[in-house]
Amino acid sequence: MNQSRRRVVARYGPGCRVQLLGHMKEVQELREEIGAFLIDQSSVRDMGRPQMNHGGVVGEAGAGPRRKETVTATSYHLQGGLQVVVCQGDITKEWADALVNAANEDLDHAGGVAAALSQAGGPEVQRASRDLVRQIGRVPTGTVVETTGGNLPCKMLLHAVGPVGGSVGGNERPLLEKTVKAALHLAETMELQTLSMPCISSGLFEFPLKVCSEAIVSAVRDFGREQRILTKVTLIDVSGEAVKAMQEACDRLLQDCPECFASQRIRIGRW
Repeated sequence: MNQSRRRVVARYGPGCRVQLLGHMKEVQELREEIGAFLIDQSSVRDMGRPQMNHGGVVGEAGAGPRRKETVTATSYHLQGGLQVVVCQGDITKEWADALVNAANEDLDHAGGVAAALSQAGGPEVQRASRDLVRQIGRVPTGTVVETTGGNLPCKMLLHAVGPVGGSVGGNERPLLEKTVKAALHLAETMELQTLSMPCISSGLFEFPLKVCSEAIVSAVRDFGREQRILTKVTLIDVSGEAVKAMQEACDRLLQDCPECFASQRIRIGRW
C-alpha cells in the first residue's frame, strides 16, 4: 500500500472491529481493498490504536475467524464529543464501562439478552438482582437500576426496563426513549466513559424494530448534544435484523444532524 498516498488510519478495537479514519474518497478506496483482503483471509490481527481524526470520515468493519454472516458497522461522532457505533456481535463479550441489560420489572433474567448476560456474568448477577428487588420492589418500566456485572467485562451492569409492545396504549416509543436516556444519564452520573447497549424491547418484548431503533437512536442523539463524560455508546446486537434497523435509524436521524460528523458505513462480504 502506498503510504505517501494514503491518509487513512486504521484503528482496531474489541470484538475484532476495524475503524478507518480519513477523507471519504480514501476511506472508500481502502474499504474496497480491505474487503478483498478479508475474503481471502481468516482473521485480522490487532495493529494498534492511532489517534482519532474528528475532521475525517469514520468507517468500521468487523473481522474475525470463521464468521458466517455479513458484518456491518456504522460510526458517528456528535459535536459534543460522543461517538455512536453500531455493530453486530455478542454483548456478553463486549468490553465497556457499562453494559446495558434489557430487563423486565422483576429483574428475572430468564430469557433473551438478559439470560445471556446473566449466564455470562455468573450467579452473582441474578443474586444481586433479586436482592435489589427485595429492597426496592419491582423496577418500573422506563427506569434503570445498577448491579454488579459479575464476570462480565464491565464495571457495572445497568438493567433497563423497556416497554412491552402494545402494553402502554401507543406510548411505547416515548417510554423507550425515556428508558434509554435514563441508562445514559445513570452512566454519566457514575462518571463512566463507555457504554454498550442492545436493541432494547425488540426481542421478547415484541417492539417493532423500526420504531424501537428510532427511539434508541433519538435518545442517544439528544443525549449527545452536550459535552459529556461518556465518550462512546455502542449499539450492539446479535440479530442482523436489529443491527440493520439501528444502522438505518442512524442514517435517517444522524446523517443530516448538524451536531454529527460525517460517517462511512462499511460492509464486508462473507468469509
